[in-house]
Amino acid sequence: MQRDPADHYSGVSPATKGLRKAWTRLPVRFRTWLFRLAAAGFLAASPFAAYLLTAVFLGSILVHSDRREIAAGIPVYVDARSFHTDLFLPRSTTTMDFRPWFRAEHFMRFNRYGDYVSLGWGDRTFFTEVMYWFDMTPGIALRSSLLPTPTLMHVSIWPSRGLDREPIHRLRLSEDEYRRLWEHVRSGFQLRHDGLPMHVPHLTHRGWDAFFEGAGSYTGINTCNQWAGEALRRAGVPMGLWTPFAFQVREALDWGRANSGKAESELFIDKR
Repeated sequence: MQRDPADHYSGVSPATKGLRKAWTRLPVRFRTWLFRLAAAGFLAASPFAAYLLTAVFLGSILVHSDRREIAAGIPVYVDARSFHTDLFLPRSTTTMDFRPWFRAEHFMRFNRYGDYVSLGWGDRTFFTEVMYWFDMTPGIALRSSLLPTPTLMHVSIWPSRGLDREPIHRLRLSEDEYRRLWEHVRSGFQLRHDGLPMHVPHLTHRGWDAFFEGAGSYTGINTCNQWAGEALRRAGVPMGLWTPFAFQVREALDWGRANSGKAESELFIDKR
């Protein structure tokens, strides 16, 4: 009498025995096909797993970790609460005057009282086709992650009196730190022959924002959050070596605030 293969398994549940017994009864060709499918899935997931592990490792290595917050300087705000990072810079300083760059005719609804400029660099298709997260499709995600894609700069004008709602990070930068940050921000724009950015007409999300042609390509390596993280790194702000995800920017800023000699309290921005 032939022994039941399930009798070889001891110390396992009856359900496990049943599954193993059912597996042995599958045709060999079918089992081979399942093995190949599993192997293909593993190979496909391996690059993504390596990407995540590399991002976590490099994002945990902070540069400029010895920086101390200055008591007086240029206030800069960073919003990295979701999946995207925006920088909020003063509309006019001795280093840079944004007023000739972003004028009333660029916006359907222009906030004449706004004294801060919100800047977010990113994938052109994402900005033009993804209004809400449920608009995201696998095709858009894969194309922007695997292929170099054109970019845009998303710009909004905000009043400082609106800094009273949702928590974002505040930094104070010296003139030299702000100049280095601004130089990186400037490199994210395509500029006309007169040195002004190239406005994209008739493209807006809610009327109070506008888009400008971006410089450089968006990739899985050079993401919107990496672009913002690089701006902060160049300014000398504590930041991970590579920050493709917004949470890495946020955690580095949290660390910097907690370990700064003069920790700034969080302020708030009304985004309603």
